[in-house]
Amino acid sequence: MNFKLKSPHSNNESLIIFYSNLKNGQRFVYSTGERISPKLWDSLNQYPIKTKIRIDLLKCNAVKSQLERYIKKLRKMILQMESILKEI
Repeated sequence: MNFKLKSPHSNNESLIIFYSNLKNGQRFVYSTGERISPKLWDSLNQYPIKTKIRIDLLKCNAVKSQLERYIKKLRKMILQMESILKEI
């Protein structure tokens, strides 16, 4: 499960895209609706940077929390789908 910026070289905030390669070889891609400035994004770790600047820290923490919710939700959905498929 990974995240990337839709426009990583933009001067403005960019949408964060959530994607994951599923076991069946398909790729799940979802726009989170979350936006962040590319200067606050760590493209190597695919997550907001660690910063000490208060206003940036608040933004990064809010985005991190939301991204963690997306990860948790997708994992739950995958487990539910696998359970359903086992029953079939």
